[in-house]
Order: sequence, then C-alpha cells, then structure tokens
Amino acid sequence: MISKGTVLYSGYQAEKEKLAGNLMDILQKIKSFSTLGKGWHYGEGQGPSLATLGLAERIAKRLHLELFCKIDAFPGIWGEIQVTAYLQEYFIEINILSDGSIEFLVEDQNQNIVLELEGLNFDGLVTKIKFFKGQYLWKSFVYFPQTISIKTYPDSPVLPSGILLVQEEESPYLTEIAHSETQAAHVAILTPITKRSAINPRYFGNSVQTNYQIIPS
Repeated sequence: MISKGTVLYSGYQAEKEKLAGNLMDILQKIKSFSTLGKGWHYGEGQGPSLATLGLAERIAKRLHLELFCKIDAFPGIWGEIQVTAYLQEYFIEINILSDGSIEFLVEDQNQNIVLELEGLNFDGLVTKIKFFKGQYLWKSFVYFPQTISIKTYPDSPVLPSGILLVQEEESPYLTEIAHSETQAAHVAILTPITKRSAINPRYFGNSVQTNYQIIPS
C-alpha cells in the first residue's frame, strides 16, 4: 500500500495561485449569469434561478478542491449552467438543469465517453467525481494536491537547481482504492496543453484554456 508519492515539477506555487485566481474569476462569472432574463438569447430562453446559481458555485468550488484544475462556466438557454474542467487528457462537463438535477460527462482526448451519468444530486456528483479520480487518475500516478508540502534542494546532485521536489502525504482515500500490487511511487512532470471548451451547443461562451498535463516519466 502506498503511503507517500513523489511528483517532480517546477513552478508549483505559481500554478496553485493561478488556479485559485481562476476559481475566483469563475465564481464571479457564474454570479453574472443572474443578469440573464427572459428572452436573453435572441428573444428566447430564460436566466438561471438562484438555486441553480448557488449549485453551480458549489460545484465549481468542489471541482477545484477535488481535481485542482482550471475550470470554466457557461449559461444554457433555458436556465441551465454548465461547469467544465480539463485534467490531463480528460474533458469534464457538468450540466446543472433548471429542475436542479445534474448531468456528469467525462470524455478522453479522442472524445470517447468515459463516464456519462444523469439525474444526480450534489452529493451523488461528488461521489462520482471521487470515483473518476480514483479510477482514472490515481492508477498511473500519485495525485493528492490537497496534501502537498514543498521542499527545495538547490544543491542536489541529481536535480537541477531550483527544481521543487513535492512530497505528498498519505491520503485516506488512496488507501481505499489503491491496488496492493502498486508499490512504487511514480515521478511525473507537468507540460502545458491547450484544449477546447464548451462543446455542448446548449451553452454559450468560448474559453481557450492552457492546462498542465502530467506525464509519467
């Protein structure tokens, strides 16, 4: 059973602050959807309810907490809100319908559907996000952004000066899903990737995002 994993990359703190800023920007963007009224889309449609706006904010915060990735949000014609995220080769789409139910879609980089669920509530969505994280993300590398401590080794004989060695502490959730045969820690680096957003025609807005892909070395 893995107790610690090591992820090697530079610029972690700057990326952490950038993602925190991204979350604040998206929360403000979601709030701005409250100005959308009846007929906002070429004479059709309606704005989201206060309940839908509040749920979208909760989901955005939870995505940031669970997956530590850049997110975005888009309004739907009939009061829906879509929250999206990119993580590695996966595109995540969460649709909050006007009746309060939630759709959860995950596609890979070839637009193959990995997960597709409907009729979720918030707690059910969180459960499925954790399942996705354990089933698809932690199989190839150790990934626990909430439990990171950073140490610098400027005089390391094997690491270039200024590179940060990030030591991640034991995660309770990992111990539930880790396979017993997985004994070795994985080392990974972050490389920038750019992908498209908002593929669902029900939602409006464009966002070209630069994210970071973790490539096992």
